[in-house]
Amino acid sequence: MTHRHSRDRGPKRLRRIDPASPPREMLLVFARCPDVGACKTRLIPAFGAAGAADIHRRLLQQTFDVVGRACPPGLRRCQIQQTGTALKELQSLVAAHCPQAEVVAQPPGDLGFRLQVGISAAFSSGLHKVVAIGTDCPELEVALLDHAFRWLSQADVVLGPAADGGYYLIGLNAPHSELFRDVDWGTHRVFRQTIDRADELDLTVRLLPELRDVDRPEDVRVNELLDVELPA
Repeated sequence: MTHRHSRDRGPKRLRRIDPASPPREMLLVFARCPDVGACKTRLIPAFGAAGAADIHRRLLQQTFDVVGRACPPGLRRCQIQQTGTALKELQSLVAAHCPQAEVVAQPPGDLGFRLQVGISAAFSSGLHKVVAIGTDCPELEVALLDHAFRWLSQADVVLGPAADGGYYLIGLNAPHSELFRDVDWGTHRVFRQTIDRADELDLTVRLLPELRDVDRPEDVRVNELLDVELPA
C-alpha cells in the first residue's frame, strides 16, 4: 500500500449537478455544542470556561462555513452529528452557515463507536462516499474536502493526519467498521493505529496534508486563523 500526500490546490474542476439524481456523497460533521465549562476543557486553565467556549464557537463557525460551501444542494448531503446541551445555539450556527445540513444527535459511546454508527448509517441509506470531520481544525478548506471525495474513487480510505497524532478527516467508500475498533482515542497513536489497521484489512489509503487541530493553549497561540485575543 502506498501512502501519498497531496498539496495540490490548483483550479478546481466544476462538477455538473443533475437535479434528477440524488447525491451519492455525504459529509458528516461531529460537533459538540458550545456548552460553557464542558467544551474545550483543556483550554479552560489558560482562557477560562467562557473563553474556551468562545474559541469552540469560533471553530464551529469556521467549520460550518467551509461545510456550507462544500455541500451545495444536489452535489452532496451534509449531516451535523451533535452532542451536548446548548443545542439551540448550535442549531443557530448551522442555520447561519450551512442551512442545508441536517442536525441529528450522536449516540452514546466512545468516538470510535460514534464514527462507526454514523458512517454505517450513511452507507445504509444508499450513499457511495462518506467523509467525516470534526470541528477542531481551522485550516480545513473546501478544496481538501473536494480532494477527499474525489480520491475515494481511487482508494478505500482517505485520511487527513493531524499534527497531534490523530486525524482531522476520514473518508470511506464502504463502512469498514473495523477501522474504528480497538483504537486509543484521544492519544497520539490514533493515526498510526488506523493506518496499521487499514494495512491489515488490505485497504488502499490516500493522505491529505497534515494540519493542526486546536486542543491545547499552544495550538491557539500558533493559529492565526482563530483571531482570538490572547490573555497577557
